[in-house]
Amino acid sequence: MRAKLNFKKVALSLLSGLVVAGTSAGLAYAWSSAQGKVSGIGVTVGSTGLLVNGVQEWSANVSFNNILPGWTSEPISMTVKNVSQGMNLSLSTRVLFTGANFTSLANTMMMAVEEAGSTNTPDFQTLNWWSTNGKILTGGPLAAGGSRDYKVTFKLPSTAADDVQGKEVGLSVLLTGIQAP
Repeated sequence: MRAKLNFKKVALSLLSGLVVAGTSAGLAYAWSSAQGKVSGIGVTVGSTGLLVNGVQEWSANVSFNNILPGWTSEPISMTVKNVSQGMNLSLSTRVLFTGANFTSLANTMMMAVEEAGSTNTPDFQTLNWWSTNGKILTGGPLAAGGSRDYKVTFKLPSTAADDVQGKEVGLSVLLTGIQAP
């Protein structure tokens, strides 16, 4: 009788362990497959007088996976050089998008483009804002032959809703030089 009781306890313990393991594996799979993603980040110049990291079309070659509400990316660094002939240029940036999930992320995911080394709080705006408004970058006009370092950072606010899970967006930043006095 005692052997039967011990066998039942062992069997029940094993069954409970299998249920816990199965549930944990399911939760781990759901977490790893239901997060957002940013990829395909590239910067293109809209003016022949500018180069980004020495070229007119530069790809950051980064991909951010498993983005959760409250996430902030590592900054992506780039150097912008004015190669125009004797013309000071103000730098204007806006974002172009690719990817099927832009609508789900446009008003939630945020981006900031700031001068490297700046002590100011980054001016994060939604991806939708960047696509419709754009912005003149800080640092003032860039003199001919001069260069300046910038950093691009993304974040997903902690208030982001569940509809961003599993979504992906690819980004292209358009950098334009506007003649400055």
